[in-house]
Amino acid sequence: MKLPLHWQIAIALALAVLAGLTLGAQAWLLSTCAFFGNIFLNALKLLIVPLVLSAMIGGLANMGDARTVGRMG
Repeated sequence: MKLPLHWQIAIALALAVLAGLTLGAQAWLLSTCAFFGNIFLNALKLLIVPLVLSAMIGGLANMGDARTVGRMG
């Protein structure tokens, strides 16, 4: 039996609040979460620039006519 997505999100949110209240502000947990959070954000920043650049280059390459590219620029 598969739960709908909104129920999965609600259960995960409730479990996260329960875990936060249970564990409190323990220093080792906060530093570990901050470390992995920083790694995740840096990985996202690393991926954004190449994705945007490749999307722009691909869009320009599919324009076809050079006059259309000039008008767009």
